[in-house]
Amino acid sequence: MIEMMMPLAKPPTFVESLPTAADLRPRGLHRLTLPLSHLHFHDSRQIFAGGRRSIMTAWAFREVMRDVGIEVSLGCWIDPPNKMGDLKRLEEEYIPIANQRLTATAGMRNVISERLPSGQDSIRSLTDPDNQPIFEGDLLQELHRHPHVRAGSLRVTRLETTPTSTHLILVDPRSTNLGTDKLPDLFHPGLSLYSDGARPGTVSLGRIWYRAHHHNTVTLSEREERVAVATDNRMSDHALAKLLTEIFSAWDAHANEERAQLQTAQSARINEATLHSAIYQASVPEPLAGQCLSAAVRHPHTCLSAAQAIAYTARAKNTDPDIRRRLERAAGKLIAEAEPLPT
Repeated sequence: MIEMMMPLAKPPTFVESLPTAADLRPRGLHRLTLPLSHLHFHDSRQIFAGGRRSIMTAWAFREVMRDVGIEVSLGCWIDPPNKMGDLKRLEEEYIPIANQRLTATAGMRNVISERLPSGQDSIRSLTDPDNQPIFEGDLLQELHRHPHVRAGSLRVTRLETTPTSTHLILVDPRSTNLGTDKLPDLFHPGLSLYSDGARPGTVSLGRIWYRAHHHNTVTLSEREERVAVATDNRMSDHALAKLLTEIFSAWDAHANEERAQLQTAQSARINEATLHSAIYQASVPEPLAGQCLSAAVRHPHTCLSAAQAIAYTARAKNTDPDIRRRLERAAGKLIAEAEPLPT
């Protein structure tokens, strides 16, 4: 007897297997503004902030020590079993000095902490009171309200937070193949949401394209919009949802226009002087700028290949999300400004 076999289901692509924005849950970050004199180290791992004992990240520990003029190596903090001598010296010599200086130090700090499942707070960072990014939880709360996001049609390729910024990237599973049938090169349209604490109450919304093969992102256009009340930096009711409705209503039209830009950039030539200008205008550290330029000139001199080389280097050779974002904007500018070859 021959059994009929059901046809195998088509496996999901890499992008289709990523979580949706509706799957993400905020980590419960909260902000408390305190005078530095209200901070007191319990030891090198824990600190009293406003009377509550909390654990610290390495970043937060270093920031408090710098506020009182002490520069410490985090080697003993990160790898205590192998550096017990350094850790003992840190706790016996430097922590008492730091506590003494904290009581006499003027100034305020935003203490950014996360509530752990155990109920204890983990202090992630300390920032200036004027530097207030919109928290990822506020962004996600607004996103979860939107029907386009709730439908699960967008996938998350990036959710990063630093002490001064929050960056979220969503991409469309639908793609454009700029390669061949045998060697596909899939590009996905997407949306970037970025909150910079230096601009309280605002979110930068960017139109991006994501290359699935190397996980590169380039930002073709960006605009800044106020979505929160600057005084307390809380999201205004449905402010972001209104912007998202506007963006999604023209999603396919914009994707078609940008697809044409990508195809133009695929054949448009570019010279080294233009590359040099685009990279160095991004204001990134000199060594990384040099690496981006070297990677771009090693590839065929088309706008698209150069832009992808810059975006790849920004991701592979750099760990700072804010620097990577500046380079992704520079890469997208090369594509957006590409001119078709004369016929």
